[in-house]
Amino acid sequence: MNEVHGDEKRPLSLVSAYASSAGPSSVQSRCRFGLEQLEVRYRDSVTLFVQELSQLVEHLFANGTIGEIRAVQTLRQHCEFDSERKYVRTSDLSFDCSFRDSGNRHLWFSFGSALGAAGEHSLAYWAAKLESVSALLRLSSNLDSVMNIDCMLSPELSGQLVHECVGHTCEADNFSAFRSSTGVDIGDRLFNININVADDPNFGLRGGYSFDSEGVGASNVKLVKDGVLAGLLHSEETALKFRADSTGHGRTVSRGSRAMPRMSCTIVQSSQTHPNASFSVEDVAYRLRGFRGSYSFGQYCFIECDFAEQLDRGDPTGIVYRAVALLGRKLDFLNKITGLSQTSRVIEPAHGCDKEGQCGLPVSMVSPSMRIESVAVMPAQRAKRMLGTI
Repeated sequence: MNEVHGDEKRPLSLVSAYASSAGPSSVQSRCRFGLEQLEVRYRDSVTLFVQELSQLVEHLFANGTIGEIRAVQTLRQHCEFDSERKYVRTSDLSFDCSFRDSGNRHLWFSFGSALGAAGEHSLAYWAAKLESVSALLRLSSNLDSVMNIDCMLSPELSGQLVHECVGHTCEADNFSAFRSSTGVDIGDRLFNININVADDPNFGLRGGYSFDSEGVGASNVKLVKDGVLAGLLHSEETALKFRADSTGHGRTVSRGSRAMPRMSCTIVQSSQTHPNASFSVEDVAYRLRGFRGSYSFGQYCFIECDFAEQLDRGDPTGIVYRAVALLGRKLDFLNKITGLSQTSRVIEPAHGCDKEGQCGLPVSMVSPSMRIESVAVMPAQRAKRMLGTI
């Protein structure tokens, strides 16, 4: 990895550059990246804002930090600019960057979840987040072997883990095969701690709706109550097979497609009647953050992460591994969750959810961070090779 040294090549702080405003509808600043000058002009245009953030990403990661960027693609969904307050509201904003590092290895990052993109944030906030991710990338290296560690999953990764291990399992058309292979049925315990998981299309997030694709009114379904499997998501087709009522989760991505049970807004929280003790970040060896992708297949789950950051009593040690993954049985992951944080975050995945060729379905999640113990964290490429053997 090439490091940049010397005053002439050190980037000026983006935070200070963006903190000053030239007026309610325009911000003009100059930031030095390497030997180049980048002029940033910000007006009442979300499109321009997104384009300029793409430039920031490219310059941050191209000038001696991680080698040559081959392509930068910006994905924008549900962005709105408030010209008077100079804020951008985003339900999701992510940057997909494909590049080759100094060892000529092809890498890919989606920076949206690492940036914490959902919400309402100022330019200074975005600049600080970009610098934070840039710092992690400068520190990061490739993981060479499998680590069995106690770690904390960010809210994004925690939400995705539940999305794959609980949500897809509780889609009624998937559940029969899962029940046959594992013996798990409604009323059986999934978690060792008291967690509630619900899917509520009426929660008011991007994945929500009032009526599903079959015209059935949306309903809040309790999937897990106090750690015990409690319910399934049904379309009209699966409801008929299970002799149940549709829960209003028969969804399609386009007109004419077959409606299938699909998630909407999946909410993870500690039990209200039997709350769990919160965990301390001092109790974990690593913090995993930044969601890159996930799969659910039968009994198994795959989660890919941007970073695994080593901690010592809650403080970063400077050791950071990039492009790591979790791969294993769903029930094993759920049984290893030992604590939830006291605060939660809304997660609006940029790419949506894919199932049986119907891709990009809008879904949302609300999740705290989770402590998961004795879990195998491995290089993402190794995990992907293992996927073919399962």
